[in-house]
Amino acid sequence: MKKNKQYLPRTCSWEDFQKWVGEEKLTELQNGEKSAKHLFEELQLGESKLYKENDIYREISLVKMHIHHPKQQNTQLIETSQYLPQQKSWRQRNIPPSEKLQCNEKPEEAAVRGLKEELAFVEHQHYRLVFRGENDEERVSKSYHGVKTLYQTFCFDVYIQETLFQEKYEIQEKDGKIAIFEWRTQE
Repeated sequence: MKKNKQYLPRTCSWEDFQKWVGEEKLTELQNGEKSAKHLFEELQLGESKLYKENDIYREISLVKMHIHHPKQQNTQLIETSQYLPQQKSWRQRNIPPSEKLQCNEKPEEAAVRGLKEELAFVEHQHYRLVFRGENDEERVSKSYHGVKTLYQTFCFDVYIQETLFQEKYEIQEKDGKIAIFEWRTQE
C-alpha cells in the first residue's frame, strides 16, 4: 500500500464524511450492495481507510481463511451466500471465509476473531492456523458501487479437527446478517 496519502480521519462526523465524499458519489453509492452509511461505519471501526486521488479510494486489509475438510482432501469450506437485512436480499459469495482487519489488529488476531465470529470456532486448540502468504490487488468494490479498492490480503490455511465439523454452517449475526457456509471440492 502506498504511503504519503491524505486519509479521511476515521473520527470524522457523518456530516464531514458526506461533504468529503460529495453529493454525486453519495448518489452513486446508493447503487451498491452496501450504503454510504456502511462505508462510514467501516471507516469508524478502522476496517478501511479512505483517500482521494481524482476519485475516492478505499484501502482494506483482510484475512482470507482456507478451511480444510478434516477427512476429504481438496475440500474447503466456502461462504456460498449471505443475507443482507438492510437490502432484504441474498447475495451469492462463493468465496473462502474472510474478515477485515480492525484498527491496529494483526492478521493472525483477525483470523482467530473471524473464525470465532463467522463460524463460532471458539476453542483454538481444535484448529491449526498456518500463514500461507500475502498479496495486494486493486479493483472496483462490489459492495460500494464505483469505489476503487486496494485489498491487502493475508491468506491462512485452517486445519480443523472433527469436533468442529458440520455438513453446513448457517450463522446469524447480531445485525440480522446471515451467512451460509458449505464444503466444496477445489480443483
